[in-house]
Order: sequence, then C-alpha cells, then structure tokens
Amino acid sequence: MNFANMPNQPNLPPMPQLFGQPAQQMAPAGEIVWVQSVDQLNALTLPPNASRIYMNSADAEFYIVTTDKIGMKSVATYTFLEKPKPQPVEYVTKAEFAELIALLKGAQNESNLPKAESAAASTAGGRPAGHQAKSQ
Repeated sequence: MNFANMPNQPNLPPMPQLFGQPAQQMAPAGEIVWVQSVDQLNALTLPPNASRIYMNSADAEFYIVTTDKIGMKSVATYTFLEKPKPQPVEYVTKAEFAELIALLKGAQNESNLPKAESAAASTAGGRPAGHQAKSQ
C-alpha cells in the first residue's frame, strides 16, 4: 500500500521501486497469454513449479515457460511452420493396370534373348553355350 498519497498525510513524493526493477505481473492461469516480445515475457512471473504457454503476437513463435521449486524460470522457444497441403493421390484403374501388364509381356516377348535360349543357359550353370564344366 502506498502511504504517500493518503488523504491525511502531507504531499510526499511517490516511493521509488526497489533496485530499479520494473513492476512484475502475474500471468493469468488457464488461458493463452499473448506477448509481443521476449522482454515482455521476461517481465511476467509464474509461481514455483508451474508451466505455461505464451504466444507471440508479433512473430510465428510460442514459448513454454516453466519454473522450478524455487521459482527459477526456463524458457523454450518454438516456431510455427505451416503444414503443406497434401497432394491428391492418383490411383491406377484395373483396366490401366491390365494394359500395363500386357505392354510389359509384349516387351518381354520382343527381347533379344528368346525364352528357350535363356532356359538352356540356366541349366548349363549360367555359362554360355559351348562351355562345359571341367570334370575331375
């Protein structure tokens, strides 16, 4: 209570604040608190063992402020990023899939190595024709 401005007291100058510190405000509990800067955030106090979220109205940032059992404050700063909109997914119809399979089978039939020669090469142990394994 400021006794300097009481009605029955002489006009005294207002009392200065201790140690030149700015007046601190308690942050309201249970609601979003908007701040404009970190300096304004640092001017707010929290009770011991508390945690609160503060939103920055000037930047895309928010702060999580926690206090320990003796009231020492720690501030974690986070930045909002807009999530990109998902691109529409295109699916293949059964008809398009069947057409692709037919196209691939046609390309396989037109390959340089006919199926009969490839089967013979696989039975020879993967060696070209005319080469035989040495018997011991």
